[in-house]
Amino acid sequence: MVSGHRAIGVLTPQLSGDYFGTLLTAIHSVTRRHDPRLIAIQGSPQHIFGTQLAMSQIDGWIVINNADGIDLIANSGVPIVTIGAEAPGYPAVFPDNYAGMRAAVSHLIDHQHQRIAFIGDLANHDVEQRLAGYQAALAERGIAYDPELICAVADSSEHSAAAALRHLLDSKLPCTAVAVATDESALGVLSAAQAAGYRVPEDVAVIGFDDIILAHSATPPLTTGTSTTSPGSTRAVTTRRRRVCRSTSPPPCTRWSRSPGRSSPECG
Repeated sequence: MVSGHRAIGVLTPQLSGDYFGTLLTAIHSVTRRHDPRLIAIQGSPQHIFGTQLAMSQIDGWIVINNADGIDLIANSGVPIVTIGAEAPGYPAVFPDNYAGMRAAVSHLIDHQHQRIAFIGDLANHDVEQRLAGYQAALAERGIAYDPELICAVADSSEHSAAAALRHLLDSKLPCTAVAVATDESALGVLSAAQAAGYRVPEDVAVIGFDDIILAHSATPPLTTGTSTTSPGSTRAVTTRRRRVCRSTSPPPCTRWSRSPGRSSPECG
């Protein structure tokens, strides 16, 4: 270690929730085997530099999703690795959004769906990659890409996704399935479809992405891709430890795979 504090700092947009909570739990399960302390802070590198909170206690940072201001904390001389955030010059770990959504959409096609809409926050880097996976799955099966079936939303909330589905239905665009960029959004799509009188999956199939806990208890249970956070957490912590111990650095970007994990009998 470069100091005697032996603490890993985690900067994250949220400290709870299905995705961030699970990710932090996975990081903790890895760090506890090697380091006595983990300090998790809600905020970005820019935020933590402004407050200087815990800066003197950290031997290495794991930055999740938001890398704004990362160069500011790099000046302290401690190693940094990111999860789900691209920052030139820093090692990064990403979920394989492209392959995961490609597999999820292929699953829909296997259930005889040809007209498949996509709903997601296209300003989000992960969702951009998932859209590319959606497009690839269609191309591989000879299905024409229709940009009118792409519904961009402002965020991943249930409310925004529900509004997007209502817009899709009002537009009278024929589709038999919807691939949704996150499970949280997919739950909104599921509710909006049912409120409009559609049966899921008989009238319209819905598939999400992340395999969050709430997806299991939806009615019907939501078909969703697996969100495997533990491999990403392990690689991020391993990367950070290698850099602290001054051993050979790993490749600058590694990815862990997400694939369709759980589905209802008829792709609900």
